[in-house]
Formats: sequence, structure tokens, C-alpha cells
Amino acid sequence: MRCRICGKDAKIKLKRHNIKLCNNCFENFFIHQIQHTVEKYKLLKENEKLAVAVSGGKDSITLLYAMHSLGFKPLAYFIDLGIPKYSAYSRAVVETFCDELGIKLHVEELLAYNKTLPQILEKTKRVSCSLCGSIKRYLMNKFAFENGYVIATGHHLDDMLVGIFSNLTNANINGLSKFLPRLEYSEEFKLAAKIKPFYRTSEDEILLFHNLKNLPKVNYMCPFAVDANSLKLKEWFSKLDLFVPNMRFNFYFNFVSKILPKLVSQKPEYNKCKHCGFPTGRNRDYCTFCVYIYGMK
Repeated sequence: MRCRICGKDAKIKLKRHNIKLCNNCFENFFIHQIQHTVEKYKLLKENEKLAVAVSGGKDSITLLYAMHSLGFKPLAYFIDLGIPKYSAYSRAVVETFCDELGIKLHVEELLAYNKTLPQILEKTKRVSCSLCGSIKRYLMNKFAFENGYVIATGHHLDDMLVGIFSNLTNANINGLSKFLPRLEYSEEFKLAAKIKPFYRTSEDEILLFHNLKNLPKVNYMCPFAVDANSLKLKEWFSKLDLFVPNMRFNFYFNFVSKILPKLVSQKPEYNKCKHCGFPTGRNRDYCTFCVYIYGMK
């Protein structure tokens, strides 16, 4: 098996791209794919500042490395949720990695609001991953909006696929219209621009690159994410691929190329939170953050 690019022995076969590559050519191919996505979808405009949301997991660490390698000079943005042992460990992984690459790091602590995630979860029946996601999205958006950053997240093709499927099953048209590679800045609703450079990159490809480059990562799962529905759905889609090859890729790319453009005209609808002024759902007076942090009802 020969590498299509250099002709050396190929160790990697990418079925989706129908190519065989050696390790070195795959690494270059991977970085080029990210650059192509940034350019094709105009993810970053001239003079925009980039912040990469990084948790310490393989996806965000790989994204931070890729954007740094491409010369975008990213700021790393980490949220410490106050989860015993796990948050401190994750923070240490990120701090060490940023020090090694010379990347500036900003750490946001939920404790600054006199709360930790475990304390909040003790008083609610809401699913932990859902609430955690809402809190992190709020803090990321607030920081990026107030400091003039575009925020990049490590959401990849498989994450997007699960999100699309979940919104489809709930007939959430408003939610489906947000699955764009770039969501634009809004002064009116205090929304920072958000981008997904892994928009066309699969989790398998990210894991392969991460391992080849021997990048660090948090080596155990968040204690609140063990039974996350998103993990079950990813496993389900992977099993479907065994029966219908490339089914998940066909579903995803048909959606983003043929269906999503027809939904874009339906702009997401927001209200302004009466407490903080940041966006909340169209039928709500207060955002999730203010409900759980400040007790708004």
C-alpha cells in the first residue's frame, strides 16, 4: 500500500476521502483540511482575534494545536467548573500544554460566581451534561463578546451529526438553523462570533492526528458524563456504518449542503435575559445561567 502523495509505504487509509497516506503526509493533509475549512467558510475575517475553547480533551487540544500551527495566534480559553479532582487535573493539562507552545491562556472560574458545578447539580433534576453545556456556552460567549474575540470550539463532524439528529427528533427548527460553520456576531443580542474549524473533520481523523503527534489530553472522562446521551448516539451511528458504509457521512453532508441552506433564512430567535442582558430562549425571561447562578425565576 503506497502513499498517494509521496509514494512511500502508507500506514493510513481514509475511506471517506478514498486515499492512502503515510503518517507524515496524513499530518500535513489534516492541517491542510483545517486551513481549507477556515478559508472556504470564511471562518476568520481580517483583524479578528481568535480564542479557542479548550477543555483538555483530545478535540480541543488538537484544535488549539492546529490553529497555532496555522499561525492564527490563538488565545486558549479554559473554564474551571470546580469538579473535584477532575477540574484541577484538566486545568493542569491545559496549562502545561500552553506553556510548552507559548500560547496565552485565560482561565475562567465558576467559583468566581460563588458556585461550582457539583453544587448546582445537587439542587436540580436537569441532566448534568445539558446544564454544564449551557453554563459553558454562557461564559464563553460573555468572555468573547466583552473582549472582542471570535470563539472556536472543537465540535467535529460526529458532534454535529449527533446535534442535528437530536434537534430533528425534537422538531427544533430554531436549533437546526444554528449548525453553521460560523455564527455571526450580534451587538443587539450580545452574541460573539463562533466558529467550528472541525466542521468537516471526523472524530476518527482527530484521534489519529492527536495520537501521531503525541499530544496531551485528560485521560479520564468527566464523572458527570458517563451516561451522556451524545456518547450513546455516536456509538449508534458508528454501528449503523457497519451495515451501511459511510451512512453517517452521507447523512451529514447531505444535510449541510442541501437542507441547512433552506433553514438559514429562519434566523434563530432570542430574548434578552432580564437580569444580565445576554441571550436566552425566545419564550424565556431569564437565561439558564442566571436561573441557576442567581436564582432568577
